[in-house]
Amino acid sequence: MPSTEPVDLLSRITGAAPSLLRFTHAQPNQFEIILQAGFALPVERPTNVYEFLRDQLGVPEEVIQQRIQTLFLNSSPVDNLLTAQVRPGSTLALSGALPGLLGATMRRGGYYSRMREGISYKQDEPLTEEHAKPFLVQVRLYNLMARDLAGYALRRGILVPKDRLCEFLEQQPPAFWMQFGQCELDEKPIPTDAFHQAAWEPCTETILLLLADSPVKE
Repeated sequence: MPSTEPVDLLSRITGAAPSLLRFTHAQPNQFEIILQAGFALPVERPTNVYEFLRDQLGVPEEVIQQRIQTLFLNSSPVDNLLTAQVRPGSTLALSGALPGLLGATMRRGGYYSRMREGISYKQDEPLTEEHAKPFLVQVRLYNLMARDLAGYALRRGILVPKDRLCEFLEQQPPAFWMQFGQCELDEKPIPTDAFHQAAWEPCTETILLLLADSPVKE
C-alpha cells in the first residue's frame, strides 16, 4: 500500500489528515502494547470480516485460518468470517487460542461454540447506500495476535492517540531503539533520540503510524 493511501483515506473520513509518523523497525512486534490497547484502521467500504483481515489488514490466508482462533465483532463471538460484516461503527477484537473451557467455547467453529449461541454474532441489517463510504474500524489484538499481526497492521497504517504513542515511545528501553531505523514526521526527518526525550511535536491529536518496507528518505 502506498504511504499516501491511508492519509488520503483518512482525509476523506475525518476531513483532515492526521500527522504521519513513517519509520523503519527491524522488530515491529515490539509495538504489541500499542496494538493491544487498540487502534483505528481506515476502510474504503463495508466488507466481511474475512476480506477485512485479508485485504485491509493484509493478513495471509494461512494466518487467518490457523492462528486467529477467536474473534469478537461488536463484543459478539464470530464463527463465520464470510457473513459477519465490518461496517461503520464496528469494533473488531482478535485473539489466539484462549485457555480452558471458556477459550474452547469462544473459539470460532469449535465444538463448544453452541454453548454461547445466545451471545454469538447475528446477521446485521442489510447494508444501505448510506454505509457505502469510507469509515474507521476500531481494532484490538490480544495475546499472541498483537505480536503475530503487528507487522501487517503497521504496514497498512494505524491511527493511534498522540498521548498514548508518546507515552509508549518514552518508556522504551535501549534495545527497542537499536532496532529503530530512519523516521520522518509529516515528511520531515527526525532523530530517534527525540522520542525518548519527548522532543518531538506532532500537530494533531491522533497519529497515523506507518511502518515502511524500505528506508525513508534522509
